[in-house]
Amino acid sequence: MSKEYICKCNKCGNALLDENPQTDAIKRAINGKELEMVQIPEKCDTGETGYFWACPICMTDDYLMDIE
Repeated sequence: MSKEYICKCNKCGNALLDENPQTDAIKRAINGKELEMVQIPEKCDTGETGYFWACPICMTDDYLMDIE
């Protein structure tokens, strides 16, 4: 059984493979139904383009929660 970092989107309810886990996150067993996060470009204060990891359904990171 494979283990990965997992988070949950509280808007759509999907479990996601966490690409940006907290430093104290624990790897959990996955069932193969987890979705892969997507990188979304974002303008930084410096004018450069940065990226953040988001839910592929909701296209935001506003509702992501670590699974404990």
